[in-house]
Amino acid sequence: MLYAAAAKDWSQVEPAIFGTLLERALEKKERSRLGAHYTPRSYVERLVRPVVMEPLRQAWDEIELELKRLLEPAAGAEEPTANQRKKAEQEIRAFLDQLRTIKILDPACGTGNFLYVSLDLLKGLEQEVITRLVDVAGNVQLGLEQINPSQFWGLS
Repeated sequence: MLYAAAAKDWSQVEPAIFGTLLERALEKKERSRLGAHYTPRSYVERLVRPVVMEPLRQAWDEIELELKRLLEPAAGAEEPTANQRKKAEQEIRAFLDQLRTIKILDPACGTGNFLYVSLDLLKGLEQEVITRLVDVAGNVQLGLEQINPSQFWGLS
């Protein structure tokens, strides 16, 4: 049954639903003992956005301002120089490295929705940064590094 389920197309299923299913599958006493309580995405975002995402967004906005300065063509030129693009690329890659080393801890991890929402929001920002990197540097070689579940820790 597990093999058959794994072969299905799950792309339209919101992963957070599994937290609700887990919570409902457990008896109340067991659920309480495990701390397996599902918190809806909107509640989680009320914490994750100001605590995690807004400082990162502010840092990214500051980098965007620096990129604008770095990529300003010299007087009489229509395009930034290769050296300007290289410096801009380095700035973007440094921010990507920062994103990929962040650790998120949920000290009261019940069903994991806090960690899932944090991962989802960080992946969205990562994609935005990668898009900007491609815009600045053209066809770039991206390594295997990316924001991944090993950055998200939960205690229950």
